[in-house]
Amino acid sequence: PNLHPFANLLPFFPGIEQRAGTDTWPNYLDEYVQKSNADLISYDCYVQMNPGQGGWHNYYENLRLYREAALRNGVPFWNTTLSVGHFNYRCPTFNEIRWQFNTTIASGAHGILWFFYYMRQPHSNYRLSPIDEHWNKTETYDSIRRVQKSFNRMYGDLFTHLAATRVTFYPEAFGGGEVWTPNKLVSKLHTGEPKPPLLIGEFSDLQGRPYVMLVNNSMTDNVRVGLTF
Repeated sequence: PNLHPFANLLPFFPGIEQRAGTDTWPNYLDEYVQKSNADLISYDCYVQMNPGQGGWHNYYENLRLYREAALRNGVPFWNTTLSVGHFNYRCPTFNEIRWQFNTTIASGAHGILWFFYYMRQPHSNYRLSPIDEHWNKTETYDSIRRVQKSFNRMYGDLFTHLAATRVTFYPEAFGGGEVWTPNKLVSKLHTGEPKPPLLIGEFSDLQGRPYVMLVNNSMTDNVRVGLTF
């Protein structure tokens, strides 16, 4: 009774509507919440670790679809990100784990799960899970621990009390998202050339106070950015 049950849904990809017996993925998610009375929606998506399978566009499309469904239905959403290489998905590095974590939070998620922690038997071509086939902690374990511990020490549970109000990209949008434009909160982005890829998450708390989260959308390149509020 002290545990919190939930269902982890499939990610959206073209053609899955027929498999799920629905006409559109937004309708499927709405029907799921309404018929199950679920108090959160959760899904997994790994294409960000395999660019040939939709890559960033499908990754961000899912974050957008689940965020919009969460807002429509008044429940939070969680994202299951990749912590173990398998099939054609590469083993995520420290920067790729940090990127998955931060882009998920900036996109409005209230929780993160990792697939997976403990190596399965037989382990096929699953590789470098946080706990390996010898029951030893790997560099993946240390990377996840470092990312989450640093985030929790700096922000605590702040983001679980915020609602996403706008998620935008600069200079190019992914997954059907919006390109950043100036508004009353951020009037200007200061970047060099070429323009770095950025993800900008805007939030509000219960008192209406605004928050901004700026994420470097590159897994490899450092960027320097200024904001004018």
